[in-house]
Amino acid sequence: MNATNSARGAQNTYSVGGAARDVRISALGHLSKASREDSQLYSFLMALTVHTPVDAPFTVSPGSDPPDRRLTGASGRAWGIELAELTLPRVRIDLARIRAFGRRLETLLTDNLSRYPHLVGNTVMLTLIGEASLPRDDRTLLTDIADALTADRGCWLDGVDMSNGFPNSLGHAGYYPLIGALATRVERGGQPGSVQVIATASRAIYPHEAVEALRDLVRDKDRPENEILLVTCGAPDELGHICGFDRVLLGMLEDAARSGTLLDQDPRHLKAIALHYWGLPTLIGIKITNAYTAPWDG
Repeated sequence: MNATNSARGAQNTYSVGGAARDVRISALGHLSKASREDSQLYSFLMALTVHTPVDAPFTVSPGSDPPDRRLTGASGRAWGIELAELTLPRVRIDLARIRAFGRRLETLLTDNLSRYPHLVGNTVMLTLIGEASLPRDDRTLLTDIADALTADRGCWLDGVDMSNGFPNSLGHAGYYPLIGALATRVERGGQPGSVQVIATASRAIYPHEAVEALRDLVRDKDRPENEILLVTCGAPDELGHICGFDRVLLGMLEDAARSGTLLDQDPRHLKAIALHYWGLPTLIGIKITNAYTAPWDG
């Protein structure tokens, strides 16, 4: 899964009608709790409005915490929305560590480009395989990978003929020997004049983990003040990173919902639960009773 990093502040110059103008580009720094909550809700509204006709346009106002926000439809109907993110902490922690390792490797390579002319303008892909974790002291591992990358092993798909369709073998170009539990591959394309590193991990995720995590959220948020629990998968964290593994969680929750095994008991106070994947028009609406009117009912 590719890391999505928050952008750095910069000052850019562009020409309009032959005259140069300085344009300030605002930096995207750490995301506050309120910003992340707004991001969740507006992503939900995007998903909502591409489905069946709904009570739009909606207006959003602060809630009394709880709930986090109040959503009001064009008809004047209002809902109290409590926001929650669904993720697996063990996966997020492992992913954060390998991403930080990748950023350190990228800095090391970029600061020593003369050792890596074959990597300039290309991308180094690092994958932590299996269920392994990085060692607590990973400095030797970082040095070993940096040393291995001084060898020019080409780039992935170099010399592969695809003119007659997908070949039986993709060759060995761009691949480096396994170092520790890290698989390393170089691909063409990246940032001109520098070396880009994308680091990720492979992890097993089990349906019962997703279901238990959702049930824990429901139990925690089932309060008289909360009407609808909006559960978002794949939302950016405080650094602006997203976790592609979270998309798998939503699929597992949908399977459990369709089989009737998502909740072990009905909430006492919540009227509905909405599950959605951040940034995509994927929405699963679950009403506790059919008599209740949810925002997605139109």
